[in-house]
Amino acid sequence: MAEASVALVLGVLADHVLPSGDVRRLVGGVVLLGIVIAVVSASWRTAFRILQSRNADQVHRMRAELAARVIGHVDPPGGVRDGDIPHGELPTVVGEDVVQTSDVIEVVPVSLSAAVGVVFCAAALAVVDLPLGLGVIGATVLVLVVLHLLSTAVTRRGEDQQRLLAEATSRLTDILRGLRPVAGVSGQRPAYDGYVDLSRRARDQAERLSRVTGGYEGVSTAAGVLLVATVGVAAGYRAVGGQITVGDLVTVVALSQFIAEPLRTLSRMPRYLGHARASARRVVRVRRAACLLYT
Repeated sequence: MAEASVALVLGVLADHVLPSGDVRRLVGGVVLLGIVIAVVSASWRTAFRILQSRNADQVHRMRAELAARVIGHVDPPGGVRDGDIPHGELPTVVGEDVVQTSDVIEVVPVSLSAAVGVVFCAAALAVVDLPLGLGVIGATVLVLVVLHLLSTAVTRRGEDQQRLLAEATSRLTDILRGLRPVAGVSGQRPAYDGYVDLSRRARDQAERLSRVTGGYEGVSTAAGVLLVATVGVAAGYRAVGGQITVGDLVTVVALSQFIAEPLRTLSRMPRYLGHARASARRVVRVRRAACLLYT
């Protein structure tokens, strides 16, 4: 909201301060603009530090809990059974899935912040010009619905890619542990071929995930750019027609440029949430398996 307020202050300066020629009002306007920018700088830095600290603390807690459940209490021969994740996959779960699961700590507040920014911009645009504000709100809802539908494909691909990566890690761990017995029966080549095939499938799945993610990013970026361009052109047309003032035009153009950032943030959050959801399922599977075996 503070960052969006910069556009409002610029509009007020253009409409009421600069035409007056009053030096004191100009100085007061510049001071006000400086205060708003200082609030923006202080708020995002403080929030970023808090989010990073909470995220790191949660990663540490989850890793410690998994270590206590799986390593400290569970040591069955052959790993976890009944379709659960074997011990060989634990490095991937603890090293990557825990981090992606903890990302939800940042996803939720950042999404809320972006949503507040979009609503604030839309409200400001509606005050300046009601059709523009309604158009921004409608287009934003449409974009988010489309991106939410696309994020399901990203979630599915991400979960498959993490599963194959964990299986490849587990296979390599098993080969290294049993290297001497495998060599004793001349099984190096079959073991190597099996690992290469699994690793290749993991690589192919990663490439498919990259293509889906790239398409998602392309759609989200194109939607944001199209919205900004449409709002800018519409505002310019209405300013030329005398329906809004020069200050209103400055505010509308500045807000249309600013709103692209929270829109882009909102469009990316479903993808991050999908990755976090997929990793969380794997973490929960490990916790449940450890609880059952320990019990």
